[in-house]
Amino acid sequence: RMVRSRRSAAAKKGFPARGRELADPWLIPDPDERRQDVFAAFDDLRLNLELAGDHGAGPILQVVLGRILAPVTALDDLAQALAGQPGHDLSAGEMAVVGDLAQMPAGAEFAGDLAQIGLVTTHDDRLSAAVRWARQRVGRGKHAIACTFPRTAGLLARTLAAELGQHRVTALLEGQGDEERTRLTDDFRDSEERCVLVLDRSAEEGTNLQFIEEVLHLDMPTVSSRIEQRLGRFDRWSELPDKVRSAAFREDNPIGHQHLDAWTMTLNDVFGTFTASTSTLQYVLTDLED
Repeated sequence: RMVRSRRSAAAKKGFPARGRELADPWLIPDPDERRQDVFAAFDDLRLNLELAGDHGAGPILQVVLGRILAPVTALDDLAQALAGQPGHDLSAGEMAVVGDLAQMPAGAEFAGDLAQIGLVTTHDDRLSAAVRWARQRVGRGKHAIACTFPRTAGLLARTLAAELGQHRVTALLEGQGDEERTRLTDDFRDSEERCVLVLDRSAEEGTNLQFIEEVLHLDMPTVSSRIEQRLGRFDRWSELPDKVRSAAFREDNPIGHQHLDAWTMTLNDVFGTFTASTSTLQYVLTDLED
């Protein structure tokens, strides 16, 4: 962080940072009709926690919102964890909070709501919208789709490979070793055919992806340092003349957009996260988020 903010003018000229900008368009409507039910379930959880006078509601709502700001399929893992079932992809940090929620009546009701939502079938969702986004970019450079949650990222990678061809898609996912990760990254960078890179939370730190031209955020982390870490994979010292572009999803209904998209809009309109590095502001932003 200090190196980035205190470089001399000569260093900045000789080793320029790429910079960031918004894609055009940068907000893509989520076509999933279940999103309204997701918002209703989240609002009910918020109200139930408030009525119960739970003073630890903040961390619970932040973790749950992180899942809600992802494709609906990411909520299946949350429902599994709330039900005490194994095989989910929740991190240790998420589980520390979800474990408490699972012991509450509000948690049981919320788990039931998620289970019902999971039974509803849909012909169009955020994953299919991401596939359409990727298809339009085949043969037009290197692009990435980032999603915090491993199972959702893995599902998208398999869907993309089936739709676009395995020779066009690479996935950097949890469970890969350092050597495999390096080999996959180098192969993607050097390949003339591979054009879509999918990455989960395991690749959002320590991976150099400065050759990516545009990133689609499949979810939106609810901690600003996490989105900064993600963007830092692409916004690095590079000889590419263009800034890395960001696109994200938004709710397609007005009420959902007003409430659920508030965090995404704050990141852009207040913090400027998608157009400039916020690494030197992380201590201040952490205090504001708390």
